[in-house]
Amino acid sequence: MENFYKILEISPTASAEEIKAAYRSLCQEYHPDKLPPGTPDKARRYVEERFKQINEAYSVLSDPDSRRRYDLNFSSSSSYPRQESSSTTPSSFAFDPEKLRQVSERLELLKKKIETECSELEEEIDQSVKRQLHELGYKEEELQGETISGKVGSIILAIWLASAGFWLMGLGNSFLWWIGLIWLGFWVLGALWFASAPTLSENAAKKIKPIKEKADAEKFKARQKRQERLDKLKRHQRQRIDFFKALPIQMITEEYIASLTDEDQLFLLQAIQERQDAEQLTQNLKTVARVAVGLGVLAALFGLGIPGG
Repeated sequence: MENFYKILEISPTASAEEIKAAYRSLCQEYHPDKLPPGTPDKARRYVEERFKQINEAYSVLSDPDSRRRYDLNFSSSSSYPRQESSSTTPSSFAFDPEKLRQVSERLELLKKKIETECSELEEEIDQSVKRQLHELGYKEEELQGETISGKVGSIILAIWLASAGFWLMGLGNSFLWWIGLIWLGFWVLGALWFASAPTLSENAAKKIKPIKEKADAEKFKARQKRQERLDKLKRHQRQRIDFFKALPIQMITEEYIASLTDEDQLFLLQAIQERQDAEQLTQNLKTVARVAVGLGVLAALFGLGIPGG
């Protein structure tokens, strides 16, 4: 025979008002309509079964006659568990460490696979660029080349920017003098770098530039796709963790955990850890606040005890 008192999480001596209050509270926690989208089928079935048990227990215990008959059939000497505290967490033995390790490794491998696929695609793009340059009779280094007019324009811009360093050095402040010197040296080196870059004819630049622009665009698209896939994976994990953090702690029983997939069990464990960390942080802040108040009181008392000068 099922222990209806245990199902409603009340004492066998509970009053009619206590039974009704417990029933309403549990209905709010376990009502299937309150489950968010994305709840696994097994978990949903578990909640629906739990909700049926709650209704059955209430239908028996809420009626004085049926409750009396139930108590006669059920040993009154049985020990009934008290209602669990809201801070209760499921035992770690409900989780299989080996399965959780495998799931964690799978998720890491999925991230590495996404990164690897992007790197391989970028390598293919680089190889394609090399082949195109070879067919045109150019070398890969010439991708960084510049026309005479382009180099002259870059060098003039670098010299103009470097002149700001002389202005800073002439302000008479030792700190600004050093800043100006660093600024001047940076743009002088920049001008030298522009001057040492390979020089391309206008005709060569017209052929190489479209190849480079297309390769850069394809690489950008590959990196964007990689980031989108990583963000999607991260969002999915965050949504599942937040879903489990929002569940009433009383619902997280060993039966509920067993109804979840291995992946969801990992997210549930992370949610429990985050919830415990938040509770610990709150407790620490309360302790700090109490200590601060205590120190403030002591300081006030000490101040009152000092005679005026």
